[in-house]
Amino acid sequence: MARGAVHGGVEGAARSYTAKTYGPDVLTLDQLVACLKTANVLDEESEQIESQRTRLQEASKELDAFAERIERKRLATDTRSQRQIDSFNADADAYNAGVRRVKAQQEEFNRQVNAHNMSAGSFNTSCGKKYYVDDMEKAKNLAGL
Repeated sequence: MARGAVHGGVEGAARSYTAKTYGPDVLTLDQLVACLKTANVLDEESEQIESQRTRLQEASKELDAFAERIERKRLATDTRSQRQIDSFNADADAYNAGVRRVKAQQEEFNRQVNAHNMSAGSFNTSCGKKYYVDDMEKAKNLAGL
């Protein structure tokens, strides 16, 4: 999920006062600003994704614990008692609803991860190029970083 890193500056750029040459492998100041802003958005998305991953893992652990309780209850249920059967069935229904809910959340999470990964790949393609060191300093200021 990492967005990668913007590659290092153009060699000699900080020491040379020759005219800058921007080609397809060197980012302009405007491109650097856009890359820095995109990197910031991707970093925020990564944090949100990790937070959601933690919540999903916790929900899965809770479901596992619930399944264990239901299994113990199933083994202890007196099949001649309608009240106990109804109680067990209610718990099983609640568990199944929880599984459906977590599965739906997992599917949405997977969609978000895929979208983020596509954005990160695009970022790496667009921004994984050389740049002039002084342009990076200017770009950071312009991007508000």
